[in-house]
Amino acid sequence: MAFQYIHTAIAKGAFIPYMVSMGSGDFIKGVFANSSVSMIVFSFYTVYFFYSKNIQLAVMAALLMLASTYMSGIFIFLVVISGFAFFFLSFSKKIKILISLFLGILIFSIVSPQNVNYVKQNLSEKVFSDKNQARKMISFSKTADHLFSGLDSFVFGAGGGKFSSRAAFLTSGDYVRWYPENYVYMSRKFEEGHYSLWNSELLKKPYMDGTANQPFSFYNKIFGEYGMLGFVAFLVLYLGKSIDTFSNLTFGKPILLLMLSFFLLDYWFEYFTVILFYELFIQLDIRKRLDATI
Repeated sequence: MAFQYIHTAIAKGAFIPYMVSMGSGDFIKGVFANSSVSMIVFSFYTVYFFYSKNIQLAVMAALLMLASTYMSGIFIFLVVISGFAFFFLSFSKKIKILISLFLGILIFSIVSPQNVNYVKQNLSEKVFSDKNQARKMISFSKTADHLFSGLDSFVFGAGGGKFSSRAAFLTSGDYVRWYPENYVYMSRKFEEGHYSLWNSELLKKPYMDGTANQPFSFYNKIFGEYGMLGFVAFLVLYLGKSIDTFSNLTFGKPILLLMLSFFLLDYWFEYFTVILFYELFIQLDIRKRLDATI
């Protein structure tokens, strides 16, 4: 990531490239596929090192997380950690976290003011406004309409890859160039629904591809393609152990809440890199609790 930062600084002709281009963070992704994956992974490390009382590594992980400038993810991180500190942590830890978040926001607003303004604009003009509403918000509305359109949709959903998922976009043949043309498939519900919110024709217009306009979300996938039955199965079979041991978790608590919140932004359950790190941290916390009781 240091090499990528230096390369970006040279390319942008600035020691701090974020002050020149708000998209500089897209190139700071480490060994991961994109900067958004990097941001999520390092958010987990930030929490882990904070609980481990390794402040130096916690600060380093936080800086690497911010370097991605994945603004929707960073905004969610701030909201979740602030809320978690308020409800779960002691007064002294509340103060430490609030001071850390305040300093982080202050420094980030100086280094990358364009990204901060971008978040403010999206929140005021797209997410919390009826005019020019973000297509992600429209996608949630479409998913809710589909879920309650009939008993079959409510219980079973439309079926895998037939409503809203990374698989659905891949098999459409319009999302990536490498997908074999002979295997292109698009269900009617997907074509009329979320595909209409994200396709090559729509993306020819500038500034239409930000996270706020992406219909990608794990919740669109689970409710749209698998219905309430799929959601209950996810809660019981996948999150069951984490929920059952939630009261005994330490760093696993905020990491679990972060992952569930990040699910709003993309089909992260279909990205093995993100899920692998999430599961490693959760299982590490569960193992520590078990070892402590032996």
